[in-house]
Amino acid sequence: MSSEKNIRVLLIESDQEKAILAQKVLAELACDVIHMADESVSILREVSRINPDLILMGTELPSPELIDCLDLISKHKPKPVIVFSEKDDEETITSILKSGVSAYVIGDVDAERLRSVVKVALARFEDYQSIKSELKEAQEKLGNQKSIDKAKRWLMDTKQLSEKDAYHRMRKAAMDNGQKMEEVAKNILSMASLLDS
Repeated sequence: MSSEKNIRVLLIESDQEKAILAQKVLAELACDVIHMADESVSILREVSRINPDLILMGTELPSPELIDCLDLISKHKPKPVIVFSEKDDEETITSILKSGVSAYVIGDVDAERLRSVVKVALARFEDYQSIKSELKEAQEKLGNQKSIDKAKRWLMDTKQLSEKDAYHRMRKAAMDNGQKMEEVAKNILSMASLLDS
């Protein structure tokens, strides 16, 4: 927690006693707490307006609407989310974790447990985002390689080139035009689809 700026926390808790405890612990962790009373206010609007680094919320029962809202946040404005609840059935837990929640904590929480949960949730979120980014990058590279291979095959078939010559022709076009190989491949495939139609 020794970052240069404080962590901005959107705290959603209608129980005043729990909210005070959370604010105290979060302040010790160098967090700026923005307290919002309960779930009735639009969480999506508050997340867009405040742009918190962490969302911490208490709820008796995570409603389907809340789960959908958390899923949207996870997809469009990912941030670590910690949910404290009394609901411990497997279906609720599965749904809420699939919605992108970093930690789902059941039962009462004391100061020490809250400290640990926040630290773990922040670390888990960073790891998850890193893995997600690496996966996206790997998928893009694989997609680019498939496009390059497909364009190379098209050149080999239509221009009767060897694989090496097709590759060199694509590479030369990339260098001559200041493009990446995948851009050249996409151009070749676009031209191929026009000629084939």
